[in-house]
Amino acid sequence: MTGVVALWHAIAATPAFGLALTVGVYALVRVMAARLGGAAWANPVLWTLAVVVAVLLSTGTRYSDYMRGGSVLSLLLGPAIVALALPIYLNARRLARVAGPVVLSTALGASVGIAAAIAIAGLLGGVPATVLALAPTHATSPVASAVSELAGGPGSLAATMAILTGVVGAVAGPTVLDALRIRDPHARGLAYGLSSHAIGTARAFEEGPIVGAFAATGMALGAACVAVLVPLSLLVPAFASWAGR
Repeated sequence: MTGVVALWHAIAATPAFGLALTVGVYALVRVMAARLGGAAWANPVLWTLAVVVAVLLSTGTRYSDYMRGGSVLSLLLGPAIVALALPIYLNARRLARVAGPVVLSTALGASVGIAAAIAIAGLLGGVPATVLALAPTHATSPVASAVSELAGGPGSLAATMAILTGVVGAVAGPTVLDALRIRDPHARGLAYGLSSHAIGTARAFEEGPIVGAFAATGMALGAACVAVLVPLSLLVPAFASWAGR
């Protein structure tokens, strides 16, 4: 038994382990999701995340060992996000025709989301670090992490909460939108992109290129709104305190 454990830890310490584990599990889950008809609850990212975490915890594999290979996927995240500019470009005329409503609805949606996160965290007795981690969750994890750290919060926690927000949005989003009878591809796309970022945008492309293009637009505009609005929202209490002196 000791030899098996030693062999496992030796394999886990190799750079290929994290990459092979993640890609292998994701490929398997994709096949299973396809056989289930693409059900929202069978989201590949959700189950890949769950399986990888379960494997690491059950085997005692250190996160640093996993990231020796897993970091390769992190490097590919940037180019993948930038590549979303292509569907936006291909649908530029369609987007231009509704530019006003898109910008306004995204700004309002981001504002409500930020305010709700701060208010709920405050009502539940959250410490300032928790508030700073929850406030930017309407942006992709790199943006959320950077905004939180600039405001003095925990960047890693903010990134984690942004990822969890994306997973929940991608899983629950289709059901919620269908229940509300929102069929318009523009509205569905913006909702996916703003609420669940890249994971939701990937889900949006499964509904069609127009939904995907508007999701990519919502994700980009949402990140911009968070980068501006979160610091401003944190300045309000400070200004009120200063004015009350």
